[in-house]
Amino acid sequence: MSLTQQYIEKYKVWVDSALSDCQETVEHIEQTLCGVKICVETRDYMRTDRSAHGQLSCITFTKGELSYTCQCCDDPTGFFPLLLAGKWYICFRRSLYGFVLLDCETLSTEYEYFPEGVLQDQESFIVCSVHQIENLLVFGGCYWACPDEGFVFDYETKRFLRLSKLYPGFALDKEEVREKTLILHGEDQDGEKQQISLSREDLLAALKTRGTKDF
Repeated sequence: MSLTQQYIEKYKVWVDSALSDCQETVEHIEQTLCGVKICVETRDYMRTDRSAHGQLSCITFTKGELSYTCQCCDDPTGFFPLLLAGKWYICFRRSLYGFVLLDCETLSTEYEYFPEGVLQDQESFIVCSVHQIENLLVFGGCYWACPDEGFVFDYETKRFLRLSKLYPGFALDKEEVREKTLILHGEDQDGEKQQISLSREDLLAALKTRGTKDF
């Protein structure tokens, strides 16, 4: 069983115990990306006194006669089409943490990452957006109840680079990609607005010396 599925099973146990007295609503969402139809059925559980709530989802990807279905917990926000090494993928989350790259041609999981520490109740990075510079993915997001953060992921080496580690004292506000350049917007230690530009070559060099295997 994958780390992601272990986390989902643990989450389902929590839903059964903590949300036994709850109101349940169901939402259906459909969209098509890269010729793949995506159907999401989300069940939202809200305790009657509104003191706790949770979500469990089922996502089905279909293309012609091919089909792939997976379970998700929390809200699977966002599906991002990516062209990597000449192939189309859909990047999405199966839980609040980690991400999946689904091969659009075979509807198989090409790569799935989940931070192992989360299974020991450690906090980790939450992916909210994805940008691309060739085979480098730039994830925007945050740690729970913390300032914004960003990571660069090298698809070829499967290594991560935490952007805040490059510039201590720099408070990231948002990131964007323009013509193969990553631009970080934020504030310095004195609260002054600052903009930092990083080329693909800059990122590859930093990944080589400071990259890690995990968020």
